[in-house]
Amino acid sequence: EAMAFLPFHFLLATVGAQGKLRYLDVSTGTAVSSHSSKAGPCRVLRQNPHNAVVHLGQGNGVVSLWSPATPNPLVKMLCHTGSVSSLAIRDDGRTMVTAGMDGKIKVWDLRTFKSFRSVSTPAPPVSMDFSQRGLLAANFGARVVVFRADLKRLSTSNPYMEHRLPGKQVRTVRFRPYEDALGVGHSEGFTSVVVPGAGEANFDSFAANPFQTTKQKREAEVQALLDKLQPDMIGLDPDVIGTVDRNHIELAKEQKQIAESADRRPEKEKKLRNKMRGRSKMAAKMKKKQKNVIDEQTTKLKEKMEQEKENKKQEYEARKKEKIAKEVPSALHRFI
Repeated sequence: EAMAFLPFHFLLATVGAQGKLRYLDVSTGTAVSSHSSKAGPCRVLRQNPHNAVVHLGQGNGVVSLWSPATPNPLVKMLCHTGSVSSLAIRDDGRTMVTAGMDGKIKVWDLRTFKSFRSVSTPAPPVSMDFSQRGLLAANFGARVVVFRADLKRLSTSNPYMEHRLPGKQVRTVRFRPYEDALGVGHSEGFTSVVVPGAGEANFDSFAANPFQTTKQKREAEVQALLDKLQPDMIGLDPDVIGTVDRNHIELAKEQKQIAESADRRPEKEKKLRNKMRGRSKMAAKMKKKQKNVIDEQTTKLKEKMEQEKENKKQEYEARKKEKIAKEVPSALHRFI
């Protein structure tokens, strides 16, 4: 039903009528992972260019964010009351636009996972796409509409430009990189529409060179394979790989305690020796014997000690959560 290619990881992400998200490594031809969305058929799949996280638009109005390293979605967002018809993500990875069968287009901030703009549409767009300069293209039946980059003032009544294809059903819209052109796939073929200011004029030839020769293209492919990123490096925050864990000392202490408790052997029961010489006080001897006697008082004492231990553990966990909540942004508190 839908697919997306992750160029820095050489992964092909696909989703079908069964709602299963599959990752295939195209450099080796092996399957990396397969996850079930558990939401029925899925026809909307786009990748975030900033962190390579895959976004699935599902039939229950939920947009889920996936990584090949985890069997469950990283984030679930309830975006629409109807099924999600299309979505698009800006190149900076901070803004996502979704469209649903409820007749609304919503703009989301992916840093806070909150919507800051919602507009009604005459028909749900089947395809949307962002240009390199931030322009948003969407289709409404036989119309292709391009909106300005300022999404806070998004309005269907005052678009940047509009192109009509009478008698044709538009299926897909995609901007061409480094060019002021929009490709439109419809029921009768393909049409290219000129959109002034859509492409990036100042390109970096080391990152992507649209004028590279055949030899340069081959060298770039080899270099990309050498610099291929591993699938388990995909996450919401791509910058976390180069950071240092602040709580590494506490983590090392906990791991050491767990290892010591696992290696510790159970103590053997000591046998009471019968002293042949010297005096043995009767009270001391009876005290030693009482160690192995389990009565009601001993049971209550053990229960009390276990309860105190459990209370201390809960207090420690509460303090730990408070400490994490202070370090984590307020937008992510509901995921702690």
